Amino acid sequence: MSTQDIFYPYKTLENQIEINFKPINEKAKLNANILNFYEIENEDKVDLKITAKIDNIEYVLPERYKKNFSENLELILLIKSVKSLSRKFFKFEQRRNIFVSEISLKKIDWRGEVNISAILVLKNKIEEMEGYAFNQGTQLGWSSIYKVLFDEPEEKIVGEGMEVLWESFKSEKLPWLQKHYYKNIYAIDLKSATRKMPKVYLNEDMDIHLKALLKLESTKSSAKNLYRDLMFQNIATGVFVQLMTHSLIDLHSELKSQKMMSKEKEIVIENAWQEIALWQRKIIENYAIQLSPDSRKKDALDNIKEKLFDSDGNFPDVINIIQNIAQNKQGTEKLFTQVSHTLTRIK
Repeated sequence: MSTQDIFYPYKTLENQIEINFKPINEKAKLNANILNFYEIENEDKVDLKITAKIDNIEYVLPERYKKNFSENLELILLIKSVKSLSRKFFKFEQRRNIFVSEISLKKIDWRGEVNISAILVLKNKIEEMEGYAFNQGTQLGWSSIYKVLFDEPEEKIVGEGMEVLWESFKSEKLPWLQKHYYKNIYAIDLKSATRKMPKVYLNEDMDIHLKALLKLESTKSSAKNLYRDLMFQNIATGVFVQLMTHSLIDLHSELKSQKMMSKEKEIVIENAWQEIALWQRKIIENYAIQLSPDSRKKDALDNIKEKLFDSDGNFPDVINIIQNIAQNKQGTEKLFTQVSHTLTRIK
């Protein structure tokens, strides 16, 4: 009895199906079981030839069906992507126990990570016999999974930290600040962030006293530290508002774009959600209950997505409370009260 027979009430292949996965494109190269198609320039599709040889394939059939096993068994190529909610099946051409399939996957049809595998299935319903599958479509064997990456994998976010860098705002490194905004205290680079977490910049050219205060690392309770905390609170609030607003604008925009391609609400919402960056999904998810305060916690995220999908008129209502969420998040009332007490010497 094979290991598979312990878990299935019928016989399955004793060994995993070994497939030969070969990209036809000259520039396409496999790295183990992964094809990084996003790295290939000037190609709008990937062509693949996939072959398999299954030894002892007749093992999964009752004795009377073993001789003509090809009449009742077929190998199916399964292609699926969670990100684009796409799934396709292709039948292999079969010559006894040799299987061949040639497919073409277009960039326009697929996004993110696409998984490709082969499954052996029962082609027809056969006579019911103990220890053997008999229903049409029953899966009897599986291959390992190959991956085609149509988009560069997103950077994983660890914790909620952001990279904060000191940089001269007069520098050519930050051209959008150089001419008109070189006196700003801080800036967040959303334009170049795309799929990665944005960076926050502090102006290296700010007043030396202000810089000294912002670089103060003391944790003692003092007026100086309170002023430092107040400045950082102001910066953190501004950064949070920018991140959340940018994320919701992108989600709203993607929802409108996806509506042009599909009428299915669930598909539109899921595609739009997957299309925005990981850090954007994370910040919306983390503050979903604040964005939809009348929702149950477990329903808040779905309610936000549906609200933005249902009507463009709901978008201003969602955006309008971001500043209030930021004040709650940063503890504005408490910090402002502490500073005012210190300034007015009220105990």
